[in-house]
Amino acid sequence: MLQFAIGEAERIYAVAEQLRNRIGCAVSAYPDIFHHDLAMLEIFAPGVSKAAATERLRSLTGADEVVVFGDNLNDLPMMAVADRAIAVGNALEAVRDAADEIIGANSTDSVARYIATHYFRDR
Repeated sequence: MLQFAIGEAERIYAVAEQLRNRIGCAVSAYPDIFHHDLAMLEIFAPGVSKAAATERLRSLTGADEVVVFGDNLNDLPMMAVADRAIAVGNALEAVRDAADEIIGANSTDSVARYIATHYFRDR
């Protein structure tokens, strides 16, 4: 289960702090990379996360390599468990710092272009 909200940054951070002290779920709040006065709020049920989903996907598919793309703080746990972590150019600094590679901004189809170039060359 995932609950997601977006709103005025100050209010989102306040709600996140209140929820962290009241519920047994993972709560994260982080800035919107496009509108700096907004923030995102995510609430994951216990055991649910992008990192857990990445590991589960690896297990279910038997993938030799897992490559992930990130732009915001909620992607850091997923990036930590992937074989290769790629940040888009307009990602937050912490995400770019955690990445193995940085590509163009997500507003310019950079992820799709990367996949097409690196994984579909023969097609």
